[in-house]
Amino acid sequence: MQRKNHWGPAHTAVVRRILKMAEKDGTRVVYLRGNHDDFIRRLIPLSLDRIELAEEHLHETADGKRFLCIHGDAFDTVMAKMRWLAVIGDISYQLLLDLNRFYNRWRAWRGKEYFSLSQAIKGRVKSAVSFISSFEDHLQTLARRRGCDGVMCGHIHKAEDRMIGEMRYLNSGDWVESLTAIVEEADGRLRVVDRAELRTLIAAQRAAYEAGAYPEARREPAVA
Repeated sequence: MQRKNHWGPAHTAVVRRILKMAEKDGTRVVYLRGNHDDFIRRLIPLSLDRIELAEEHLHETADGKRFLCIHGDAFDTVMAKMRWLAVIGDISYQLLLDLNRFYNRWRAWRGKEYFSLSQAIKGRVKSAVSFISSFEDHLQTLARRRGCDGVMCGHIHKAEDRMIGEMRYLNSGDWVESLTAIVEEADGRLRVVDRAELRTLIAAQRAAYEAGAYPEARREPAVA
């Protein structure tokens, strides 16, 4: 955001919605710093009523399981030790995303489904596969040391939900290519869902909420 300086009406709408959830719905919002908003590091930790800025967060699900929530960039050796290379990589990734948009417009015109160029490249480059494996191992080790049942993270833009030994590893993917997120069901089950399913879930919960099916949601805060 700092390099491209791009902020559109859709971004403002998302922020307003989150602020409304915290102010009127009693939702607890925990914002975890990532490498794309590193400028807020000097503000952390910060708590403003129901809104918190943090490096990491311990989340307990409805069924009593504990998960370490963290962006994950601290375990990226390139980000930590070779910032210049990270900047080059980020610029290259943005160029690849632009190319990906044009490529998928052509695919859509041909009646073909969406295809991620960056995911395909990362899946075929041995060093990228090795990096992802190391990243996942480091995070599950940290979660174990914190006495957690698993870890929820992001950073590497690769949605995942699997067991690494006895630890559950969930990666939210991203909201640029994979269009995925992690959701918690009312019974505590965690799932990685795509944009289409998430929109359906949100619409159903909003309708139930407005109908008064979840009166407890008006009193008890929940992590979003």
